[in-house]
Amino acid sequence: MRILIFAIALLLWPLTPLPAQPDNLVKEKRTVIYFMPGSSEVTPAGKDVIKSLVEQYAKRRGHYFYLSGHTDSRGEADENLLLSARMANAVAAYMKTIGVNPHSISLAAFGESILEEKTRDGVGEPLNRRVVINVYVPKGAGK
Repeated sequence: MRILIFAIALLLWPLTPLPAQPDNLVKEKRTVIYFMPGSSEVTPAGKDVIKSLVEQYAKRRGHYFYLSGHTDSRGEADENLLLSARMANAVAAYMKTIGVNPHSISLAAFGESILEEKTRDGVGEPLNRRVVINVYVPKGAGK
């Protein structure tokens, strides 16, 4: 069942894989967007953070945005995996509407498997409901 749900999740967004950590890219920045319980809607505050991040890289070339969706442990693991995919997709969709090239965005969904704040199973935790945006740039590109 988990494989079927994950396969369906993969169909929900176009995946553009980050080049397999090539020698010419380095992680430059990590930004986190938080979500309300059970929601994949990007909040106005989240949109402001994304817009600011995108503006920082608007004039630079060769960068990649790697988005990873995460949930808290409330609910079923399979449902959380799908929710984390929808969350990452929502951030990517917003990034595209403000001009980010879709080929520079990669997505991953982890559900409740990587908790920022360790909790018991079934516990809602705001710090765990997030999409992490890692920005990779060419080595030597400078800021």
